[in-house]
Amino acid sequence: VALALALAQEQEQGEASEWWPYVQILGDPGKTFPYLFDSADLDKLQDGLLVQSLTKTVAALSEFAGRAGLMYDGFISAFQFVRTRRFAYGDDVFMLPLGDLLNHSSEPSCTWLPPEPARPTWRLEALTELVPGEALTFSYCPPSTPNDLLLQISGFVLPGNQYARIQATHKDSCRCLCAAANPDASAAFSSWRCDEFSQRVPDSGMMIVEVEPDSVLWNPLWLELCGLASVASDDEDWTDQTGGARSYCRIVEQAIQGLFSTTTQ
Repeated sequence: VALALALAQEQEQGEASEWWPYVQILGDPGKTFPYLFDSADLDKLQDGLLVQSLTKTVAALSEFAGRAGLMYDGFISAFQFVRTRRFAYGDDVFMLPLGDLLNHSSEPSCTWLPPEPARPTWRLEALTELVPGEALTFSYCPPSTPNDLLLQISGFVLPGNQYARIQATHKDSCRCLCAAANPDASAAFSSWRCDEFSQRVPDSGMMIVEVEPDSVLWNPLWLELCGLASVASDDEDWTDQTGGARSYCRIVEQAIQGLFSTTTQ
């Protein structure tokens, strides 16, 4: 935020800024960053926790811009530049003019080497044999970064990303579990069960499942709550019932599908 504030102040100075050549290179950010999404765009993300985080961040940034005496549009543009182009080394976050023009790739052609005592500058080193005209790319983040996190920290997603996750807010988690629960339960048990969901789901929301190239990692708490949703009374155990496994898997599927307004694979 401090770096975005500094950049926004330089942008407001225009040609009087010592950083004007760099500001000109940056140009127009295009306003594609998720912090600039309207409510319709946010709904299409279908990720309650991500939307909740973005909404809170936008409110905080708006308040900060006002206190700093900056126009919100100018400040959020600077914030977009910083989030999508920043470099980090140790505890420092900084901009690297020209170096930040390289695009991201999961299979980068180059890598940045940080300064060292014998070479107090950043060095761009090729990882493959490069040919004239080939794009120079480097990796902005670890290969295992899921798209929701990529969107939030860098403003883009990777088609075909093999790392994904489903997460939900406290409200959405409880709503979907209650909606998918065994309908044969009594009204009293159904009410108690929904209260139990509300107490056991973290107020901050929860990660439900993470998908990696060779594995699917379920949150044990979510699976346990789906087990509670699959029974009709507190003295039942789905593992002891005929067809219990099939019923349980159906509850897991219905509860997750309830999080989304469109069909998911």
